[in-house]
Order: sequence, then structure tokens, then C-alpha cells
Amino acid sequence: MIRPTAPIALALAGAFLGACAVPAPRAIDVAERATLVEPLQPIASSPARIAPAPTPRSRHLARAVASAVDARGLTSNGTFESRHVDRAEMERVVREQVARELPAEVLAHEESAQKLLSVIDPDENYLDLVFGMLGSQVAGLYVPREKALYVVDDGVSSEGSADEHTVLVHEIVHAIQDEHFDLGRRVEWRPDGGDETAAIHALGEGDATLAMLLDTSRGEGLPSTFVEDFTSLMRETNRRQVGARVPSAVADALVDPYVEGLRFVWSLYSVGGWPAVNAAWASPPRSTEQLLHVEKFASREAPVSLSTQPVAPAGFDLLEASVAGELDVRDWFSAFVEFEVARSFARGWGNGRTELFGRGSERALRLRIRWDEDASAQAERAGNRMTRELVARFGRARAVGAFRCVERPRAGPLAWASSRRDLVVLAGPATFENGHAASTSSCASLAAWAAKTPPGHR
Repeated sequence: MIRPTAPIALALAGAFLGACAVPAPRAIDVAERATLVEPLQPIASSPARIAPAPTPRSRHLARAVASAVDARGLTSNGTFESRHVDRAEMERVVREQVARELPAEVLAHEESAQKLLSVIDPDENYLDLVFGMLGSQVAGLYVPREKALYVVDDGVSSEGSADEHTVLVHEIVHAIQDEHFDLGRRVEWRPDGGDETAAIHALGEGDATLAMLLDTSRGEGLPSTFVEDFTSLMRETNRRQVGARVPSAVADALVDPYVEGLRFVWSLYSVGGWPAVNAAWASPPRSTEQLLHVEKFASREAPVSLSTQPVAPAGFDLLEASVAGELDVRDWFSAFVEFEVARSFARGWGNGRTELFGRGSERALRLRIRWDEDASAQAERAGNRMTRELVARFGRARAVGAFRCVERPRAGPLAWASSRRDLVVLAGPATFENGHAASTSSCASLAAWAAKTPPGHR
């Protein structure tokens, strides 16, 4: 809930972000057309055949299927139909897919959370922001209900070109994953399943992106330093291409599945090849902490204890609760500090919870982060730095019990408190209606809520 675009990315486990195309670093002998791909929703797992067809488009598709099978090392039979559309039609298809795959309230809750945590401006239309970003980026989308692959025809890449081939290979690998590993079911949205599902989603993206890159390398393999250079360039390029209106935390969340998924899959593949990756599908990472740290995946490190009992402001009801995983925490910190600093703060994550509450049109949020026993130094640094950043952004902080609190006229008070291993954040209440945001509370009125949830409690 606190990582921007995460639910939408799952709903579009089928979208190719062509505008995120990143040339391979020139020091590496890999064709420059290598591109970053948004996860496409794979086809339903069922026997399928590529029917002989006399058209050039069908021949291009058949070649892409053969390339995907060869690069990934798994067999597949699939029936695909490719449809070329303009960008306006692609945006319509994207919006319809999101509407089908996600309950409407999930998107509304996501928007409230991003505003309460000051990731986006309180008056911003979150869906317009995200769909606008996707509208300029999505170059392909597989819709399983139609068994159709939509490809944007914007006059830049010709039909049958190397760029189109790369898009198709990535998407066909997702179909192969669905046939062998039931990807479609495993990345479906489910209540309080976001962190584990995000890890599996990234496994799928890393798998498909690596297969795509191996196909692009024409059998020459990838140098050991390639993935680190390539993923760094992915992130930088994506930030630049989405434009200044999109906050960096939102832009980064869009490419997280590709960047972190590719790093994870490469760490397995470089040691044990595709069999090691296949084994990860049999027993996948259970958290984004395991995704980000392959040694924790190997040891199956579990989250530390943290109560799931919600603590609401007086008169408010729980609307949604979810795990705040390491990737969520890192991306939230990156809304306030440099990315590498955010990554260092999130390292040592032990557990986390986010709770969104409602009373009529009012919304409030509680975020708790608990670090591992041996990571108290990260917790202390994170708490101290966030104090400086929040005061610099919102003005003087006042004491509210164990918390410090700043007033935000359009998003409600924001209070935070830290202890040796814990950081607790209370945000709101506020209302966000019809493009207008307003605080409905103050730091003084937050005292009773703050007293019920001191840092380190349970």
C-alpha cells in the first residue's frame, strides 16, 4: 500500500514499457536495442499451437516464439494474436485491464496512502498521474482473456523490427512462465499479500528480462558486471523519461520489478543457470527482503515479530492493512532522501505494517517499521535523518508525547517516533475529495492516538 504503483503493476502483469528502453553500456558487447520491459500478464496455461499463417506478422511472431523458447530453455506451445494499436487505444486497453483486475477501493486506498505519506501532492490526481506515465511508456500488453498481444504502432519501430522482436520475446517468456509455474495465479492481487506477491512478480520480471537479454546477446552471454551497470541505467533512464511531474519514488516503483528482479535472477543464474531459477519458482522468495538479499533467500530468513493488531484514531475504522516490506520502506524513504541513502536505511528490515483508516471521507494512516536486532544503527540513522528532512519540508516540529509532529494544511498532521529498532509514523486525518485536500486534525488532537502506539510497542 505504501509503494506507489504496486497494485497497478500487478494488474498489468502484461505491459511492456517500451519508452524505458535502455541501451546496453557500450563497454559491453550486447546489442543496443536491449530494452526494459514491464511485466505482461501471461497467457492462460493451456496447450497451444502456432498455426501456420501466410502473413509477415505471423512469421515474425513464430520467430519470436522460437527465440523465447531457445533463450529461456523451456518448451512452450502457444496461440498468439498480435494487434497493432495507436497510443490512445493502448491507454484504453490498459485502463480496462486495471479496472478488471483490481477492486476499485484498492486504487482509492493507494491514492490516500501516497498523499498521507507525502509521496505525491495532496491535490494530485493519482490515477491520472500513473496512467499518464504508463500511457507514454507502455509499448505492449498481453490480454489473456483475448489471447491477444497489443503492440503500439507509433511509427518509431517498424513491424518485424528488432525492437518489436524484443518486446515479443519478453512477453512470450511470461507465457512460458505461466505454462510451467502458474504465474497468472501467483501474481493476482490478494488482501495483505502485497509484499510476497511483489517478490514473485519481480522474480517473473527478472526471469523474462534476463531471457530477453540473452536472446539479444546472440548467444555470447553477459559479462559479470553487466547486470549492475544495466539496472542502474534502467533506473536513471526511467526517471528522465517519465518527466519532472512524476516524483522519483513513483518513477522508481515502476521499474522496481525489473531492476530488482533482474539482479535477483542473475545472482541465481550466474551460479546455477536456468535450473537454479526454476528451483526458485518451485520455492520462491516470500518477501521483498529475500528478493533484495539473495543470502536471506538462501537462508529463508523470516520477518521478526510484529503485532498485526491495528490501532486506529478514535472513531475510525480499518479500511486496509498490509505488510510494509523492505522494498516498500526503501521507496518511501526515497521520497525524502537520496536513493542510495534510502537503500541503506531499509537494509536490516525486520518487519513492517501499514494500516489505513477511514471515518466518512476522512483518512488516516499508521506505518510501523521494525529492524532486525543487529540493525539498530540503521534504525537510529533513519529516524534522525527523517526528522531533519520532515522539519526542512514542513517546518517546525512540536512534541506530542514520544512523537514529533509537523502540521500539513492539506494532508493533516504527520507525527513520527523512533526507538532502538522501531519507527512509527502517524499521518492524518485529512480528506481528499474532487481534487481538493484538507487537514481535518492537528498535532494537538493527535495526542490520544499517539499515546496508544509508542515505538517499540508489540
